[in-house]
Amino acid sequence: MEIDAPDALLEHVPMLDMLPLSIWIAASAPDCVSPVGIDIRDVQQQLSERAVDAVKRASQPEWEADATLARFVATDASFQYIIGDVGRPFPVGPKGAHAFANAIEPTRFRFGLWSGIPFAADLCANHKIMVEFGTKQPGEAIQVTFEFEQGRIQRAEGWRRLYAAGMMAD
Repeated sequence: MEIDAPDALLEHVPMLDMLPLSIWIAASAPDCVSPVGIDIRDVQQQLSERAVDAVKRASQPEWEADATLARFVATDASFQYIIGDVGRPFPVGPKGAHAFANAIEPTRFRFGLWSGIPFAADLCANHKIMVEFGTKQPGEAIQVTFEFEQGRIQRAEGWRRLYAAGMMAD
């Protein structure tokens, strides 16, 4: 199979609406409680899934009434989208999440999974994770770094990236 753009790489990744609801069970902000025995692999995956679900929820027409979105995005969370060398700030909190999600217009997502030696981790500690969102534009993706504190999104910064990809030939 020839791959000529990152969209082709992303098309085999679950769509935004395919996330399991179980990702919200592990911790409930603002009173974040980290499950006993959780390791960094679990933390990275759960926070990545939480970030994807937050973007999905923020892009829905009924985002203002979404209690889960309000619970997992801090009221003072900041959002920024950067294209080239120009940054575009947004309002804070869930309103900022909504504006950010509408600006990046995601259609797909992907994120890396922890592949190193697992070690104990606290889901409620400060963490940074990166999620890449594909868009309708061929060869375009938005790399977003999410910062979490107490299980809540505190900051999200997205960078527009353009890609070309292909198969290695003999």
